Amino acid sequence: MQRAQKVRSAAALATALREQAAVFSFDFRGLSVAEATVLRRRVREAGGHYRVVKNSTARWAFRDVGITGLDENLVGMTGLAWSDTDPAALARVIHESADDFKALRFKAGVLQERTLDEGAFEALARLPGEDVLRGQVVGLIAAPIRNLMNVLEGVPRQLVLVLKAAEAKQAEGGGES
Repeated sequence: MQRAQKVRSAAALATALREQAAVFSFDFRGLSVAEATVLRRRVREAGGHYRVVKNSTARWAFRDVGITGLDENLVGMTGLAWSDTDPAALARVIHESADDFKALRFKAGVLQERTLDEGAFEALARLPGEDVLRGQVVGLIAAPIRNLMNVLEGVPRQLVLVLKAAEAKQAEGGGES
């Protein structure tokens, strides 16, 4: 590859990475073509992008964008996946794919300018999806209101039960006279 072509390739990658919330690098050595195709489809379905890159091209692009912490992991065969929508979904896809395809191995990642090691990546991958998190927040907000409604409904319910018990007691007492 000519130097001008390398510079254009690095600039195109930098443009793609510029506004991304997360970038993950991984080693895909030993991945079959069919497995790589499945991985690409999964990443795309999660709203992410996947590209096999030359390490020098990635270094130039990272330097241009200001991504730090990944350079030392750019050895061997490198695949990059990035997302600006749901980094947890992308991490989950890569993590699940690494379970399915033993040749796929996480190297490092950056999430909103923070470098992720393998432990932080796995924690991110275990997070529930964005819709589930929204549902949990709504549930937390609604819980006090729901509890208040149960308490307020309980007062008339208890009053009705007390009145029925008094009526039953009076009916028992009235039948004995």
